[in-house]
Amino acid sequence: MKCHHGHDVSKTSGSRKAGMADYRAYTIGSDGHFIDYQGFACDNDADATEWARQLIDGHDIELWSGGRFVIRLERKPK
Repeated sequence: MKCHHGHDVSKTSGSRKAGMADYRAYTIGSDGHFIDYQGFACDNDADATEWARQLIDGHDIELWSGGRFVIRLERKPK
């Protein structure tokens, strides 16, 4: 998996390698609204999904690449 984590890679020039796409993993609150996000760059959707899975901690995660929805990763029920 080749990903590069940054505070907000979409606004940081030179923070990613050529060919990598910018992603944001949004944490979904209990009310269904975004409460936080992590910006990063990966080679492809599969790598980005794998990277975003580590963020699941009691909340669902929505993965986006720009305006394109990639996947919603659901938290595991206790």
